[in-house]
Amino acid sequence: MTDLVLENAMIVDVGAEKILPAQNIEITGSLITGVHARESPLDGGRVVDCSGRYVMSGLTDMHVHIETLSEAQLFAVNVIPGRVSFTLDIRAPTDAHRKLAVANIVRRIGVIAKRRDLSLQIDVTHENRTVPCASWLKAQVAEAVTAEGYPVFELPSGAGHDGMAMIEIADVAMLFVRCRGGISHNPAEHVETADADAGARVLLRLIENFRPKD
Repeated sequence: MTDLVLENAMIVDVGAEKILPAQNIEITGSLITGVHARESPLDGGRVVDCSGRYVMSGLTDMHVHIETLSEAQLFAVNVIPGRVSFTLDIRAPTDAHRKLAVANIVRRIGVIAKRRDLSLQIDVTHENRTVPCASWLKAQVAEAVTAEGYPVFELPSGAGHDGMAMIEIADVAMLFVRCRGGISHNPAEHVETADADAGARVLLRLIENFRPKD
């Protein structure tokens, strides 16, 4: 006679390194006497609904420390946090792609929070629209780059440049000068003198040959 049934649990199979969903676990006395994937409750004994819960076997000393957000525990490494706060910065070349990414991420976070019975709060602290560089300006920048003997590379930039403000009053384009190791906006940022000189010469050529928009 089964004393207890843990119904619809997700079993962590540490040997196979996978999750076994919708499993019913039969317990008689202090022993697990059966594990079955069934859609209906098993007969006999008390039934505990374990939907959304995980069962892991084969480990000992499974106690945990639940963090209570005291100052002394804010950076403790051996506790399960009682509350987690984090920031996501989501950027994309187009507003449509960014909004779709945000919607998908928020939906996925909601699913995880519901499954784990967690409360969830999402706050949008900052949002800006995508700023496309003007094709007519980019063409003239490319001409100046080529005239100085350099190849032209175009790339999207996710940084919050001044162009995000200037776009309200004028078309924009940008010229990037490479940094050592690709490190920018950081105390370790470094630009070689030759690269700064190349950028200045391209900019001067652009100004000297600038053609207003038709």
